[in-house]
Formats: sequence, C-alpha cells, structure tokens
Amino acid sequence: MKVYQYLDQLWGRAFSPSCVLCQGHGSNGMALCEHCLQQLPWHSGGCCICADRVAMRGLGSGHGLTCGRCLKSPPAFRRVVPALKYSTPVDLLIRDYKFNGRLHLGRLLSDLFLYHCAPPEVDVLVPVPLHSNRLRLRGFNQSVELCRFLARALKLPLEADWLSRTRDSVAQSTLLARDRRRSMAGLFVGSRSVDHQHVALVDDVVTTGSTANACALALLRAGAASVQVWSISRA
Repeated sequence: MKVYQYLDQLWGRAFSPSCVLCQGHGSNGMALCEHCLQQLPWHSGGCCICADRVAMRGLGSGHGLTCGRCLKSPPAFRRVVPALKYSTPVDLLIRDYKFNGRLHLGRLLSDLFLYHCAPPEVDVLVPVPLHSNRLRLRGFNQSVELCRFLARALKLPLEADWLSRTRDSVAQSTLLARDRRRSMAGLFVGSRSVDHQHVALVDDVVTTGSTANACALALLRAGAASVQVWSISRA
C-alpha cells in the first residue's frame, strides 16, 4: 500500500501545475502551492452588502452589518461576494492576467473564488462587458474568461450578451469615486432575455462598486429578479 501511495504522490507532483508565485508544486489541482495558498489575503468581514472592509472600521469585523453608505443609498445589487483582498500578490496576478495576456491565470483566479466562497444559488452568470475598442486592444474580456471557468465548474449557463456597454469610457482606475459614479450613467444596457432571472454578475475587481451598481441597475431595468456580484477581489 505504501508503494502505491508513494507512486501516487510522484504522479501528482509530476503532472500538477507549478506554483505561479514560488515555482513549487501546485496543490489542490491549482497553480499554487499549499503555503502560498494559505498566505493569500483572503477577504473576510466588511459590509454585508458591498463587502467594503474600510467602511466598517470601528464596527468590529462587520459580519452581518451594513455600512453607512449602503444604508444611505442602497446599491442595485443584493451583495458583493469577493474571495480576496486586492493587495499583493493578488493585484499582481490580476494585472498579469488582464494586461499581459496570461489567460491561464483566469483559471487559477476562478479556482480561488470557488475555494474560498460558497456562492449563493443563481440562474445565470453574466460578465461585465468591455467596449469593443477596449476588447480589440486587450484581445479578450477578462470577465468573460472568468465566467467560462465558473460556469463549467458550477454547471450554470453563461450569457455574455445579456449586458452591453453603450460607449467607451476612461479607465475607472484613473477616476475618483465621485467621478466614477458620474461616468457610469447610462453606460450599460441589459437584454430583455434576462427577465425574471437571478443573475450573478462576474468581475475581477470591485473597487468603489460603481461599475457593479451600474451593471446591476441595467439588468434590473431589463427585468432581472435579482443581481449579486461575484468578484475575485475587493479593493
């Protein structure tokens, strides 16, 4: 028996992906070793709606509590479900994935979401869309690729055309929170096919929540029953 266990370990080491952070042997079928996996900045606590941890300072972990911003102006989405904090090395992995075309990192990021989160039941996955100009430059929509992995793993339909972007816009990372909200006005349109569906909007990063809120609002106007946001990370 020990011989077979040893051979099984050798087989796993030989064919498991290498850790993208330390080049060691991957664990749990992911391209991360067990040590690097446990050292990641996992998200916990925060507002029970927008998942913002900073907004809950002074209120403990924030489990089950709603931040003042969401109480004052409730967003269109029901909740944000993030796996990780947008800090090192997660920010580096996401940037490498988006801007250097390392598509295999999309599989890892999706695996990390499923590893940490227990996603609530939904009917369909919808990615945050890119404008055609941005799509041509980048060559792919990072949210669509994340959706592909998640949809396959969860056996859920993926509807990439149920949400469209009406115009190109300045990169949201360059704008202040107030300017982000203004730039979102009328930016997204939902398809009538979404009628009565419980939707999970999928993206790589939620920062201020302005993009997620604008997308959720468009989907609800198109007839969605509810929208929640599944995000790899929360800034």
